[in-house]
Amino acid sequence: MNKKKFNTGMDILLESGLHYQKEITKEQTNIWYQLLQNIDGDNFLEMIIYWIANENEFPTITDLLNVNDKFTGKDINIRLAITKSDFGRNYISKLLGTAVKNCGGFRRIGSMNEYEYDFAIKEIEKEYKELLKDERFKLLNQQKLIGK
Repeated sequence: MNKKKFNTGMDILLESGLHYQKEITKEQTNIWYQLLQNIDGDNFLEMIIYWIANENEFPTITDLLNVNDKFTGKDINIRLAITKSDFGRNYISKLLGTAVKNCGGFRRIGSMNEYEYDFAIKEIEKEYKELLKDERFKLLNQQKLIGK
């Protein structure tokens, strides 16, 4: 996500003020951006709106990552995402693109018959879930290092 989308999302979150008041320093904002920048900008805005509508407390980075998991991790349709991306020619999330690459790449899966493609999708799903775990682990460790 770019800084503009991030700042828009944070402004919405901070200005909603429906259930909480919170001030964030510039340094904290930079840390949040570093840890959340790999999230798609549109997803980030949806996450913020979802949080405001459903929670009473100000979110932590972990809270927002959990919401992102709801939006992308568990419910993602790998086959549909690959098809929508026109086999990598259009936007695809960084992690899903890496999973496809680790499983042979878009050219490989684009030339498969339906049976092979079904098998490849299962491989990509498994790889994607592993990458999500790794990414989440890295982000949580970074968050622990900076003190939440």
